[in-house]
Amino acid sequence: MSGICGFLAARDSAGEDLSAMLEALSGYGDASAVWVGDGAGFGLRSSSNAKRGRPIALHEDAQSGMVVAADIRLDNRRDLSDALGVSPAQREELDDAALVLRAFQRWGHACPDRLFGDFAFAIFDRRERKLFCARDALGARPFYYARLGRRFVFGTSLEAVLAAPSVPEVVDEAQIATSITVPHFEPRRTETLFKGVSKLEPGHSLTFADGVFRTQRHWRPERIREVRPVSDAAAEDELLDLLGQVVRDRLLGDPVGVEVSGGLDSTLLVALTARELERQQRPPALGFSMLPAPDETALREYKNEYEATILVAEHFAMPLHYEPFTVAHRVEELRGRYLFLGGGYPRVVPLAAELGVDVLLNGQGGDQGGISHNGFGYFHQLLARGQLPRFWALARSRGLSPLKQAARVALDLAHPTTRMMLHRLRHRASRKVVVPPLNPDFARTARSARRVARRRVRRVFSVRGAQLLSLLSPAASLSMEALAAHEATFGVRRFAPLLDRRVVEFALGLPAEYYMRGPKTRWLMRRVVERLMPAYATLDAGKEDRARSDASFAQLSMAVSKVRQLLEERDTPPAGAEHVDMPRLLEMLNTQWLQENRHKRHVLTAVLALLEF
Repeated sequence: MSGICGFLAARDSAGEDLSAMLEALSGYGDASAVWVGDGAGFGLRSSSNAKRGRPIALHEDAQSGMVVAADIRLDNRRDLSDALGVSPAQREELDDAALVLRAFQRWGHACPDRLFGDFAFAIFDRRERKLFCARDALGARPFYYARLGRRFVFGTSLEAVLAAPSVPEVVDEAQIATSITVPHFEPRRTETLFKGVSKLEPGHSLTFADGVFRTQRHWRPERIREVRPVSDAAAEDELLDLLGQVVRDRLLGDPVGVEVSGGLDSTLLVALTARELERQQRPPALGFSMLPAPDETALREYKNEYEATILVAEHFAMPLHYEPFTVAHRVEELRGRYLFLGGGYPRVVPLAAELGVDVLLNGQGGDQGGISHNGFGYFHQLLARGQLPRFWALARSRGLSPLKQAARVALDLAHPTTRMMLHRLRHRASRKVVVPPLNPDFARTARSARRVARRRVRRVFSVRGAQLLSLLSPAASLSMEALAAHEATFGVRRFAPLLDRRVVEFALGLPAEYYMRGPKTRWLMRRVVERLMPAYATLDAGKEDRARSDASFAQLSMAVSKVRQLLEERDTPPAGAEHVDMPRLLEMLNTQWLQENRHKRHVLTAVLALLEF
C-alpha cells in the first residue's frame, strides 16, 4: 500500500500544498515520487522494502497526456491484462497503477467496476484538464478531498489533506455534540469531523474540471442475482475455495499475523492461513489476542473467550501473543471510534509491529452483511412472502413463540419508525435516561435528533435487504478506513479478507436459508469452519460473542478507573474540557456507575473521547 495526495487548480497555481501533504504521508515509507504540471500535482509515498513489490505507483503516459497516482492492490491482474490485450511479457513489466491507466483509456469512467482489489486512485487528463478519481467497492482504501472553489485537494490520508496550507482545519463541533447526544448516531459516509473536508464513498468515483464536481456510483450490490447452489456440499466447496484464494492474495510478506478472538470469522482465517503457509513452506503465522495476558483473575473473568481462543491457537500450533493493556491506548481508541477520525485501533497492532509482522489479517466485516451475516431479515422475508409454514417451523426450531415473532416482524414491516418509538418508550420506562455530562452551550450545537433518526430508519424486508443496509452503512466504511490508517502509523498491512468484494458478492448471491437454518445462525459459515476444525463444534455458538462483550466491559472499567485518577492528579484540565461538565463526569467515572448503566456506557466513553490527555 501507498499514500497518495494531489491537487488541481489554475494553470499558474504553485504546488506549495504538495510538499506539506507529502510530509504528512511520511509514515507510509521513504520511497517517494512527485509529478507537477499545468496547475496540477501528484505525490506518493511508499515503503522501499523489496518484499512489498513495486512501491512506486505514479506514472505519466506522454502519448495520451494522462498521469496516474494510485494506492492499489489488484486481485484480477491476469483477467484484466487479457481483456486489455496485454501480453504475458508486458504483464510482468506493468504495475497495478499502469494497468489501471490502460483500463481507464479503454473503458473510461466505467473502468472501476472492472477492478477487483483494494484501490484509491486519481487520473489527470492534461489535455482536457480533468481529474478522475475512484475508490474500491468496499472502501478498503480511503479517499479524502476538499473543494475550494476551482481548487481541489485530495489524499488517501485525512492528515494529508488537512496538511495542505489551502485547506482550513475547522472542527465540526455540531457533529461531535450530535455523536454524543443522539443514540446510535452515525455520520454520513461522505462526512468527516472537519468542515470542508469530505470522503469519496466506497464504490464511487468523481470528476473535477473547471470547478465542476460530479460523483457517480460504480458498484451496485443490489443488482447481484441470487444463485442457488447445486447442493449444500457444493456451496461449502465453493466458499472454501473462494476464501482460500482471498487469503492467499493477502499473504504478501513475512511474518504473517492473525487476530484471534475464538469467534467464527477469526477461526476461519486462522485455519486458512495455517493451511496456505504450510502449503507454501513458509513460517507459521503469529496469533494476536485482544485479551490481556492470562492470569488467575483474567482466566476467571474471561473464561469463555480464553477457552475458545486457546483452543483455536493450540489446534493450529499458532504461538499466541496477548494485548498489553494501556490507558493511553484505550483513550486513543475511544477517540477514533466515537469521533470517527478513523484512528481507533486494537493494541495488538503496535505489538505486531514490534514483532516485525508485515501482514496482519482479521475477521472484521464478515457479520457486516457479508458471509457471516446472522440471518436477520429471514423472518421478515418469510412473512412478507406469505411462507407461513416455514415461518412457524423456523420460530419453533429457535425456541420462539411464532405468534409473538410474527407480531414483532409485522410491526417492523409496517412502520419501523413506530417500532423504534415504542422501543424507546419501553426502554425509558424500564431504565433511567442518562444525560451526557456536557456543558449546555456545547450540547445545544447538536443537530436535530429527528433528522438523524429519520435518516437511520430503514425497512428490512429480507436477508438481502439487511445485508445491504449493513454493508452500505457509515460504520462499515469507517472500519475499513481505520484499517488503512494503521499502515501509516505502524507499518503493518492490516487486511480484512471477509470484506473482499468477491466474498461479499458471493454472500449476497446466496439464498437466505444459508444464513439461518433451524437453531443455527451463520449456517454455511459454521459448516465450513467445522470442516476445517471439527473441534470447533464443541463450543457454544454464542459463547465467544458473550465473552467478548464481558472482556470489553472489564477493560473499559479498568480504563475508567485510571482515567479518573489521571484527571484528579492533573493541575490543569485537559484539552477539550471546555465542552464537558467536569464535576459530573468525575461522578460518573466509577465502576459502580458503569455496572448500573451498562446499556448507556457509550455516553461516558464518547465524552471521554473529547478529552486529550
